[in-house]
Amino acid sequence: MTFSIRPADENDASAIATIAQLSWQQTYAEIFPLAMITEFLSLAYSVDNLKKRIQNDQNKQTRLFLVATTVSNEIVAFAQATPDKNLTGSYELIRIYAKPDFFGTGVGKALFDHFLTHVEDLRELNAWVEAKNQVGQAFFTNEMALMPLVKRQKPFLDILQS
Repeated sequence: MTFSIRPADENDASAIATIAQLSWQQTYAEIFPLAMITEFLSLAYSVDNLKKRIQNDQNKQTRLFLVATTVSNEIVAFAQATPDKNLTGSYELIRIYAKPDFFGTGVGKALFDHFLTHVEDLRELNAWVEAKNQVGQAFFTNEMALMPLVKRQKPFLDILQS
């Protein structure tokens, strides 16, 4: 399947929020209580919060908040990275999610490849992956062969509390 990758714009915020909700419910339903997932999504993936993050990204020379679309322009996945302020060429992949129907289709790889080919100084991409997230673990295991990727496994609740 072929996907187009482009920077996110404010009009994408609702679709991104929906994808986050679907992906989190599919991926984390057996790991976290539904109430915790719902509360987290309402904060981190509210349309207003996403619009602010997209606006901030629009002011950057290299856009790091991306969406993946199908041939029919349906947004089916998104990703966002941030640079490490203390280490040139080091970035953190802070979010990458797809609609569950698109797991395993290559859409995550397309987003990942976009970072590799469009972020000129990228030498290292760090990612936090919940230790029990089998989908995320499989994805990052496959992508690690492409570049120096530091994959950090830590229980998500520990990340929230730190």
